[in-house]
Parts: sequence; C-alpha cells; structure tokens
Amino acid sequence: MVGEYYAGPAPRNLDRFIVSVSGGKLIIDTGSVIESPRADGMSVKYPQGLSCITIAETEE
Repeated sequence: MVGEYYAGPAPRNLDRFIVSVSGGKLIIDTGSVIESPRADGMSVKYPQGLSCITIAETEE
C-alpha cells in the first residue's frame, strides 16, 4: 500500500448529496449539492514533517 501526504487541512469540507432508495435502487441526486461549512477546529492530528510516501511491508 502506498500513502501520500501533500499538505493540509483541505480548503473546505467535502460536498454532500441527497440520497434515497427507490425500487430497490440507491439514488444519489448530484444536481443538488449541499456544501457544509468549514469546521471551527481540527478534529484530527495531521502528520508532522515533510511529505512522504511509505510502502507497507507485506506478510508472506
């Protein structure tokens, strides 16, 4: 697995969409974007130091 950390935090939160189920199908209304405001505080600790790429060791 490869992970990359460029910088953060993101400039804004992810968009949301209205979701419903109709006739056993999941319907996502991408025509109605719901933007949420940026959080006041950071709720996670972001990685410190320079950006990096790490390859996890595999178990054999």
